[in-house]
Amino acid sequence: DQRETALAAREAAIATREAAAEAAEAAAQRAGARAEAEMRAAAEARAAVELARSAVSARERSMSDVEARQRESRSAVSLAAVAVSIEEAALRQQASRVAPALRYAD
Repeated sequence: DQRETALAAREAAIATREAAAEAAEAAAQRAGARAEAEMRAAAEARAAVELARSAVSARERSMSDVEARQRESRSAVSLAAVAVSIEEAALRQQASRVAPALRYAD
């Protein structure tokens, strides 16, 4: 009877060890799956950060382009103002030459 009890205890211990090994293997698989999911999430987060950085860089380039166009526009306006001033001076000079001739014509 003691042999049967010892044998049953041994079989129970073996079954317990096997169940524990299976549980440990299942836990390891779950942990591996979690680790893979976390790595995928981290990769997605890195990709999102890189995309955001690219968007910021593109926005900064766009703003730089806008600022450059504004500077070019201001320069063009300044040049146009200088051209108008030169034209006005030329017209005044012509008028000053023509005015005496008009007075003598009368």
